Amino acid sequence: MLEFLILLMVLAVMAFSGVTLLTMLLVSGLLVLLGVLGGMLALLIKLAPWLLLALVIAWFIRQRRRTNLHR
Repeated sequence: MLEFLILLMVLAVMAFSGVTLLTMLLVSGLLVLLGVLGGMLALLIKLAPWLLLALVIAWFIRQRRRTNLHR
């Protein structure tokens, strides 16, 4: 929601300053892209402990399979 309000403010300032519609569409696309990337980064940070736990478990399982194959 915050990203949407920022986008509306930027578009309003651009409209009052006389910027063309094409430029406003480009800026909208850029801000949406930055919002999506920011959301992905926030989700990655939020899930980091669980992802690290899954990687450690997968590493232990892989190590166990390697030691069982060499016997």
